[in-house]
Amino acid sequence: MTKISTSQVAVDSRAVKSTDLFIALPGNQTDGHLFLHEVKEKGVKKAIIRADFSGTIPEGLEVIRVPDTLQALQNMAKERMKQASGKVLALTGSVGKTTTKEFIRTLSEAQWKTFATEGNQNSQVGLSQTIVNNVKGDEDVLIIEMGMTNRGHIKKLMQIAPPDIALITQVALMHPVLFEDGLEGIAKAKAEIFSHPRTKLGLINLDTEYTQLLFQTGFFPKKSFSSQGNKQADLLLEIGEKSLVFIEKGKKIEAPKPNFPVRHVYDNLLAAVAAVRALDMPWEILIKTIGTLKLPERRLELIRKGSVDCINDSYNAGEMSMKSGLDYLGSFKPRRRVAILGQMRELGRFSAECHRRVGQHALERADVLLCLGEECGPLVEVWKQAKRPVEWAMTFDQLKDIVAKNVQKDDVLLLKGSRSNGMWRVLELLEGCI
Repeated sequence: MTKISTSQVAVDSRAVKSTDLFIALPGNQTDGHLFLHEVKEKGVKKAIIRADFSGTIPEGLEVIRVPDTLQALQNMAKERMKQASGKVLALTGSVGKTTTKEFIRTLSEAQWKTFATEGNQNSQVGLSQTIVNNVKGDEDVLIIEMGMTNRGHIKKLMQIAPPDIALITQVALMHPVLFEDGLEGIAKAKAEIFSHPRTKLGLINLDTEYTQLLFQTGFFPKKSFSSQGNKQADLLLEIGEKSLVFIEKGKKIEAPKPNFPVRHVYDNLLAAVAAVRALDMPWEILIKTIGTLKLPERRLELIRKGSVDCINDSYNAGEMSMKSGLDYLGSFKPRRRVAILGQMRELGRFSAECHRRVGQHALERADVLLCLGEECGPLVEVWKQAKRPVEWAMTFDQLKDIVAKNVQKDDVLLLKGSRSNGMWRVLELLEGCI
């Protein structure tokens, strides 16, 4: 592909700047080729378009025609990664990817010049764009978060950013709608991160499912970690009341304990520590930095709104993280606890049972349940059968009225649901209302 000198690439016409190279990508809802006039009006001078595009091209917009615009973006990212000289660490997992990545970033920056993919930019498009726009080539460490919704997605990302070290945080029922074989199929898809010949080491959480399958994938050594006392692990974590104790090769290393609200965050911390130890970070630097770790935005954020406290855990949701959020809500007893839960999406045939189990878990941890979305039906039914206070909205507008009617002074609220529910919007409803 033609090499282009540009400061940034953009794929969203709404966010484009005059200095950007616009890449017209096909999408599920629309097509970037429909917005060529819009980006030209914003000052864009160059665009990559499909070779077969027959629509009108605005005067003054230089276009580069390619057979596949997504492949062109990915080729640019691949070339940028080839220019990078630092160690590449890639991670995936059903839950905890972004939090673990941010922890690794913070720890790594204490010693090395570090690049990490932005936010949840872990898809075929997002990962490629953030690499092209942000990798300089002189970083010591490059941390690449990889996401997937189907088989082959991670293998494709591996071709773009092949890692020296690969890590799997957790295998759980997230986006299983396309996996007829359920959890095993998800484990196999995640294990694609162990498929590249460049990779020298794999890191595996011994406390997750299908670890044997993960160990058998890829022809390179694996190391493991555990926070649940699995003595076979290469790195163990004991969580004390005021401190953390890591055990590596029989040696105990004590570290300050960050104040995280639920246990599973310490699993993310352990995965991050395993990663930077694999990069040869000395324990003394690591220990000094652990105390500075903070959760990313919309993960268990405790926010005061008027006379109520809100646990904003609205980033995304699966059964495991729903239960963790409810555990945190439960810790606020004897205050009145209101769980405002959006449906968990893309669970397919597992949806009813996962929602039912979340409903059961909520019975002992919430006093009132407010739900959004059709798939919450089994969750609501659990509460109705238990004769507990529950209300159910199909739309966010309906939820507004339910929240206004049910939330009281001094309540503690949990906002949790799949990202598409936008549960963080509940915070706006509370402005000046209570």
